[in-house]
Amino acid sequence: MKNLIFIVSIGRDKHLQYCIPSVELYCKKYSVDLKVINKPFYNIPITKEYNYITFEKNQVYNHIQEYDRILRLDSDTIISPNAPNFFNLNPNKIYVTYEDVGSRKSQRINEIARIKKSLGDIPHWEEGYFNSGVILFSNQHKEVFNLNLDDLKKDLGPFKEQTYLNWQVRKYDFEVVDLGKNFNHLRIFEEPWCNSNRLEADIIHYAGPQHNKEQKMKQDYDILYNN
Repeated sequence: MKNLIFIVSIGRDKHLQYCIPSVELYCKKYSVDLKVINKPFYNIPITKEYNYITFEKNQVYNHIQEYDRILRLDSDTIISPNAPNFFNLNPNKIYVTYEDVGSRKSQRINEIARIKKSLGDIPHWEEGYFNSGVILFSNQHKEVFNLNLDDLKKDLGPFKEQTYLNWQVRKYDFEVVDLGKNFNHLRIFEEPWCNSNRLEADIIHYAGPQHNKEQKMKQDYDILYNN
């Protein structure tokens, strides 16, 4: 069994100084390869409306055949030293964390309706919208990352890359498993409705614009690894 952690980081090197050390330790612990991509592959223009560089994460499509399983991570993540070996999970399923919960529930459900109207209806998919920053899959799921550049000209909503991947996964009717907040601990899980401690999660994800993101990552990394 050959497994990989795949990260695309283009212009976000500040995040890597905390992400990579934690990922390298995880890879060493569980005999997992690591690839970090820092150059664009797709000819996608960057506009004021949206940073299309996020679609570069679909470069994973070019590497899937080399591996049995892949954990794709955003660069603004830290893996806890106590994280389990996720690669032991059932390889027939895709593992994610749903974010149509709490204060984001109605907005993310609206995104599902919007993308179905734009790219095509998918019966029985009304909820279950995942964050694309932490996703575990197998080479049998390769085609969900096959980027059709013509689709990018259509209405994909405000979270284009993420919503597009959600639609792709549902289009191919793969089984999706929500591993919850410990698999991908987003800021939403620190809201009063959940009030979760991110330091107890297996993977912490500092997604979204935050003026103190690097400071927070450094602080958490020091607590997890230097204490």
